[in-house]
This record gives sequence, structure tokens and C-alpha cells, in this order.
Amino acid sequence: MRRLRSLELSVSIKARIVSLTLALLFVATAPPIANAAPQEKEAEPVEVKPPELSRARVVSPEPVCLRPSTVVCEDFEKPNRSSWGDYKNAAFYVEDDVAFGGEQSMRQYYDRGQAAAGWLAWHFGDHPDSRVRKGTTFDEIYFRFYHRFQRNWPDQFPPKLARVRSRYVQGELLYAWEEQLMVSARMPGGTAISLPISGLAEPGGTNHQGDSKLRWLEREALNLRFAEHPGEWVAVEMRVKLNTPGQNDGRITYWVNGNLALDRTGVNLRGAYTATTINEALLEAYWSGGAPRNDLMRWFDNVVIATEPVGCAIYTVRKNDLKDQSAWQVQVATARNESAIVWDSGNVPGVGAQIDISAQAGTFADGADRCLRPSDKYVMRARHAVGETWSEWSEWKAMFK
Repeated sequence: MRRLRSLELSVSIKARIVSLTLALLFVATAPPIANAAPQEKEAEPVEVKPPELSRARVVSPEPVCLRPSTVVCEDFEKPNRSSWGDYKNAAFYVEDDVAFGGEQSMRQYYDRGQAAAGWLAWHFGDHPDSRVRKGTTFDEIYFRFYHRFQRNWPDQFPPKLARVRSRYVQGELLYAWEEQLMVSARMPGGTAISLPISGLAEPGGTNHQGDSKLRWLEREALNLRFAEHPGEWVAVEMRVKLNTPGQNDGRITYWVNGNLALDRTGVNLRGAYTATTINEALLEAYWSGGAPRNDLMRWFDNVVIATEPVGCAIYTVRKNDLKDQSAWQVQVATARNESAIVWDSGNVPGVGAQIDISAQAGTFADGADRCLRPSDKYVMRARHAVGETWSEWSEWKAMFK
């Protein structure tokens, strides 16, 4: 009996093993369920390479030239000589050896002992020889220009730089123009000063040095010494606002590299004479006593005369395009200390590839110059993003050539 039960148990176990084997075989060979969801493939990480930056450049003409407030705009790339009212060459001419933003500028060349060195004036408004906005009266003018001395300039400087003034004709003689007032930017000893000369209630006499009808106002120094900027472009902007006739509410203001250098209020430039207006702006290069040696050069460039503040010339930077770009960022620093950020665009959303280095498009650091000038002082870098993935920063690159 026991042997029979053992045999039955063995047969039962073998039957169960065969059933389990058949079930597993069915599962293994069965077709997949049609509605089964496919497994999602893990997304590959996005690799974003750092951007490549172009050198910074100033667009010609500058955007400020397109403003209705701009009276004259001259960067000497295609000189608009029809707007030049009074031009004396004397080794003062357009050259393409050095330029601020493009390829050409106005260069002054001095030989030893040379005093008369030329000038360039723009006549506008009610000037007797007006070339621009003829017949318009101007009581307030902003005059911005860039100036540079050569790198190895000696510690002696020509006294003349620029002036804004009012001219009129005595009788019928155009060559006998008289000054009614003048605000002159000079640099005796290399330190810039403002030298205003005022007219009285009547139009002035034959010159501003000896005629009693014109009077010298107090000269004031600007926070600018050219010896501290060898070989550098310096942005100078003058504002001359005439007083209301009979009141002391005129104003003279200077900015150097975008920073306020002098602001004088309560000025009486034209007395009570209502016909006096501003109608001339002049670059000048006269050297009293003559130049101390041969082969001395200085340059002027990017001149703007306007009825509203001009500000600094704006540099533009481009980078390479990036597919699916979501944002990008540019920083400018000093070459001597790359951790000293001068300007930062912040995160700029979108697919752009060009940006202006300006207060409107980014943020200048406290105390930093608002006017970036061609020199070896500045470097820049950039990064861009696809979605939330940012590239590494690009290597620091010299901003200018």
C-alpha cells in the first residue's frame, strides 16, 4: 500500500512540473499586447558650446545721427564738406591712419615751431554763412567730439581745443564777423578748462581780447588732464545754454567720457540782447608759441552737434547664431582685472545675436566710464543657453583691435 501511494505522489509531482513548463513556454512565445505603452527613451543631455564674439565696433552713422535733435553729424567716413562752414587746412585734414570708430578721422600734424594749425567750424541756424538749419534760432547746443593725442606726446600741449560761439556780420563785410559770445574749451598745460566770454546788451566789438563790449567770465578747470590719457580717445561734450535775456540763468556743462566734469549755472552770456543765438561750433588746433618738436599728431573724430544731450558713441558686439537659443549674456571687464566687471547685459532672453554696450541695454558698474574707447583696457566674454542649459563662458577676448 505504501509503495502504491509513493508511486501516485511521484506521478502527481511530474504532472505539475509538465504543466508549469508548458505555461512558461506559452508566456515566452505569446505575441506582445497591442495596447502596451512603449518604454520612453531617456533624453540625451544638450551640449551648448560657448559663443564666438566679434570685435566691438561703432556703427556709421551713429544712431544719434538719426534723431530730429541732431544738427550736425560728422564721423569723416564720408565727409559732408557741404556742412563745413569754415575750414583752414594748415596740416589739418582727413586721414585714414587712425580713427575712433571707422577708418578715417581729422588729423592735425605739427612741425617744430608751428603755431597756426588749422580749424574746422560748422555754421548753422542764423549764422551769416549758415550751412545747416538755416534761419533756425538756437539758444542751447550740445557739442560732442572725440579727441586723441599720439601715444608718445611730450608734456607740453597746444592750448586750443574747441569752442561754441555766436557770430554776426558788421555791415556788409562777411570777413568782418564779430563775436557776441564764446565758450571755449582749452587745455593750458594739458589740463582742460572752460573759458566763457560774454557779450553785453549790444553786439560785441572786433575781437574778444581787447574790446570793452565783451567781458571775460571766470575760467574753471575740468576734471580732465590729457597727460593721463596718452594714446587714448577721450570723449568731450559741451553744453552751452544761453540765459533768458536780462536774467542770470544760463548754463555751461561739460562731460568727459560720459562723466560730469563741470556744471556752471547762473551764467549771463548775452545780457539783455534778444537777437544773440548760438550759431557756430569749432574744432581748433592753434599752438601759442609753436610746437616744441616735429612729427606731433592729434586727432578729432565722431563730431555731433545737437539740441539734446548726445552721450557716448555706442559700441555694438555680435556673436554667432545658436539654434533654439533661449537667452544670452555679455560682460565687459578691465584687462588688468577680469573680475572687475565694467558692464553687464544681464540675461537677455530670446534668439538675438547683437547687442549695444550701453546704459539702455545693460548696467555699468558704479564709477565706471560710460564711454568705452578703443584701447587695450577692455576685454569681453559671453555665454548663451538652450532651454535651461547654459554654455560655459567664452574666453576673455580683447574688445578692440
